[in-house]
Amino acid sequence: MPSIRLTVALNSNQSTKTPLLIPPDTPLDPSASKSCYSLVLTTAKSKLRLKSKKPARVFVQRTGEELLDEEGWKGALKNDIVLLVSGGEEYVGLRKEATEHSLDSRKGTCQKFQKPSLSIAGQCNVSWKTK
Repeated sequence: MPSIRLTVALNSNQSTKTPLLIPPDTPLDPSASKSCYSLVLTTAKSKLRLKSKKPARVFVQRTGEELLDEEGWKGALKNDIVLLVSGGEEYVGLRKEATEHSLDSRKGTCQKFQKPSLSIAGQCNVSWKTK
């Protein structure tokens, strides 16, 4: 498995960011020494000047999901994602949650009905007339 490239940014100022390569043998469990969590936190403290007396929190930028356990890290670590590191504050930004009517942008179809659909502000247009 190759290294994973990602971007680490501050939660409070998301324009302050730095790239990071995570080696393939890095443990995903945040409680382990030299884990992905500790690598991200060390990078944020040294490169982004994160100073926090509270425990730092890590979020995925697009979804707002907080990475708390090994399963969260396993699901989130992909190439080209942005991880936001906070000094204890809540996620800054809109949280996106998967909905039943979410639009599959690659296929242009509504996932519920599997028919071509137009999207207005990310909502499925389900006003189809059937014959």
